[in-house]
Amino acid sequence: MRVAFSMLNGRIAPVFDSSRCLLILDIESGNTIEKIEHQFLNDNPYHKVRMIMIYEINIIVCGAISQWMNTMLQSVGIQTIAFVSGEEQAIIKAFLKNKLNHPDYLMPGCKHINQ
Repeated sequence: MRVAFSMLNGRIAPVFDSSRCLLILDIESGNTIEKIEHQFLNDNPYHKVRMIMIYEINIIVCGAISQWMNTMLQSVGIQTIAFVSGEEQAIIKAFLKNKLNHPDYLMPGCKHINQ
């Protein structure tokens, strides 16, 4: 499985639509096998979706995401886990343990993570 985390300065980026960095992990049997960092050249949503498809990403973990972008990703088979907040390592560990729904990882003002 290939999972991408939308990042900004070592944390989940607050808004996916304007985020320029993805931390991409290949995960097998609950362990990270490979780690890739991708920098988007611009905020163009079609460019982002195209690059995500090229990288064959299955899941995007991000902060806020517009309904339009979320729908576009889901229409090409990419699952989003949105309204996540926190430091890179804590979020990765929580994801691997299937614990992203914990209140510690919610964006302020959110009651649940959109999966």
